[in-house]
Amino acid sequence: MTAKNKFAFLIFLLALFFAFLAQAEIKTVSEEINGVIVSRLAPDTAYLGQKIWITLVLENNSSVLKTITLKENLGDADFEKTETKKIETEYGETFWYYEWKIQLKAGENTSVSYWLVPEQIGLYTISPAKITIGGENYNLESRNIDIWCLADEKCDISAGENYLNCPYDCSTGLGDNLCDMARDGKCDPDCEKGADADCEKSSAKSPNYIYFLAAIIIIIALLIAIIIKKKILNKER
Repeated sequence: MTAKNKFAFLIFLLALFFAFLAQAEIKTVSEEINGVIVSRLAPDTAYLGQKIWITLVLENNSSVLKTITLKENLGDADFEKTETKKIETEYGETFWYYEWKIQLKAGENTSVSYWLVPEQIGLYTISPAKITIGGENYNLESRNIDIWCLADEKCDISAGENYLNCPYDCSTGLGDNLCDMARDGKCDPDCEKGADADCEKSSAKSPNYIYFLAAIIIIIALLIAIIIKKKILNKER
């Protein structure tokens, strides 16, 4: 088996392995940078709370030794912080990243992997990996992973779940930062005035309720007055 066939077979095995772990279709994106073929394996979709594995495979396709520094920035997600590095700015911001230093002889290949758990529904973007080869800096293209909601009968508003992207957990008329305007007899608290017809119905009914309550109070007051008057008349007799 040639070096190129071995490299392709390695990627194939890794894709199968991580597809099994994530139970999702793994997409491989490859590009050649200064004689080094860099492939990133990541799923196209995942569920909220699911551990996602990202793998970077490098093959030295040149005839000379390559010294490589690979840096992968991390965004809004949970990850293994003991294996990462960080940069803290003067404004109190913290940026986390992985960094690997690799040497590859001609025809050699290797891989590095890490996991993350995105914290929000929607598109999670893996920013362009920074690669330094022989003192030259390059960027690997970014990747998007579509994060879906996990139906667990709980509307997790902090994770971005709402009626539109997670109808299994979030019902209409719920305070989920989304005005759904559904005609369900519920006044959606996220809608502006006039946007949800159910809110107009609710406000239209409120005066009748007030009048009814006022009528009861008046009747009770009259009864009390009649009783008091009767007591006074009985004492006078």
